[in-house]
Amino acid sequence: MAIPSSSDSSVPSSPIHTSTTAAMTNGMNYIRATISPASTSGNRSTAPTSLAPNRTTAPPSRSATPGTTDEPLALGDVDTDAVDEMLSKQLANLSFTDRNAISEEVHGVRNLAAVETPQIVEKSLWLMNTEIERIEHKPAYHQAVYVLHSRWVHDRDFRLRCLRAERFDVVKAAKRFLKFLDLLLEYFGTDALMRPIRMSDLGKEEMEILRSGQYQLLPFRDRSGRRVIACVGEVGLAFSLFPRMKFLIYLWWVAAEDVETQQRGVISIFWPSFEAAHKFPDKREATEAERVFGAIPTRMTALHQCTPDTPAYKLMQAVVILTLSVESRTRMKFHTATDVEIGYGLMGYGIPVDLIPMTGTGNVKTKNLQQWIKTRKVIEDTQEDSPIECPFMNDVVFRFGKSYLSHPGNTAFRGLIEANFDEHNDASTTDAKVAVTWRIVQEVERRGGRFLVWHKRGWWEQITDRAQIRSKVAVSLKEHKKRVLAKKNMQSMSSGTFKFERQDGKKRKRADDGTEPGKCLCA
Repeated sequence: MAIPSSSDSSVPSSPIHTSTTAAMTNGMNYIRATISPASTSGNRSTAPTSLAPNRTTAPPSRSATPGTTDEPLALGDVDTDAVDEMLSKQLANLSFTDRNAISEEVHGVRNLAAVETPQIVEKSLWLMNTEIERIEHKPAYHQAVYVLHSRWVHDRDFRLRCLRAERFDVVKAAKRFLKFLDLLLEYFGTDALMRPIRMSDLGKEEMEILRSGQYQLLPFRDRSGRRVIACVGEVGLAFSLFPRMKFLIYLWWVAAEDVETQQRGVISIFWPSFEAAHKFPDKREATEAERVFGAIPTRMTALHQCTPDTPAYKLMQAVVILTLSVESRTRMKFHTATDVEIGYGLMGYGIPVDLIPMTGTGNVKTKNLQQWIKTRKVIEDTQEDSPIECPFMNDVVFRFGKSYLSHPGNTAFRGLIEANFDEHNDASTTDAKVAVTWRIVQEVERRGGRFLVWHKRGWWEQITDRAQIRSKVAVSLKEHKKRVLAKKNMQSMSSGTFKFERQDGKKRKRADDGTEPGKCLCA
């Protein structure tokens, strides 16, 4: 699919235009008051009203608008049918080709990231810089360049993240870049204009949100190599807005630190508990969440909402829809069923359901979270030889456990083992067997994969010893041989049941074929 430009007519317009809002009921009045057409079209200035350094309280107040209060929503505040109609119209505005392409990417069978060549990258960076200089209102950028003399705002990788988030649309990427700088200054202060944000930038409340486990990055990717962010339990609604948004900025930033995630995107699983469905957000939260997620340079390729079919959860779905941009809304999937049915539905999208940090009773699991926190601290404090927090799509990991079998790199590795097993098994010399193992190693590396082993301190490390790599591949071939032999040696026995009838008036029963009762004929 061609990369749409900022003026492409095939891109749906803002969902809160007059023609759309006219169809909504009085329950949507606060949406018209708090989300203007300019804000949803991406042209709203996100500059903070103050360029003050770090704060620990709340972001600066914005101009007051009618209906923008901190009163919690009630069931009558949002017309869920009108929201559904709005979402349907936005999907209908897309062409069949675009809808099909988005659906395939949501299912994980296609990647819509722009093709990157050295020429395209360099030209896009130059055009993006030109667009940044053309935009007049950029307070955070001016402070970073002319006051702080920051080099980080000129960092090539930083700007490439913004380009990849907008699929190399340089106009949108420049706007997102400037919005994100404003957001960093507003939530993290001037230090965030000098370097990437870190866990140490989080305050007490943000760390409390982190340790609650209600927002977590899964330790493995999905079938398509995308990182997965799970929002479970009370989904952070028990915490105030400012620390929650600040933590989410950090989480979504670190989720896409590597190039693979920047290209393939991030998927989010929104699976709230019963308690969360009855903690309705403030009326201002839809506006602020839309602003924050519209600035973070991370591409969300899919959002899965997992809820029972009740009015309270229906309202929550509508509010989440309104916090997203138009493009993000077209990537939403609703799973309205029991927990078991939702789990099977997510598996159809290639999501490792067994890693979702929530028990069947709704409790949040934090074992993987504790390891992640430890690993992040080491990564952010170490300049060289950083540990690996999450394997790439084509990496092969060596560690016992069922959860590692579903890792896409291990799945492909098992396919290579099976494809080369017969040749390895039939080889008559050691040299021939070694040649087969080296061929498997080279194929994994040709695909960009690495061989990783689990470190006892709680993260992955790359195996650099070539002899050790070949040895582990040879062991995998031997284990596959054991499984093949075990299947051949399996014995099966089938048996039947018999109907007995009283045929001669006696108490003793006889079978239809005259055999004695209780005697089993086995195949």
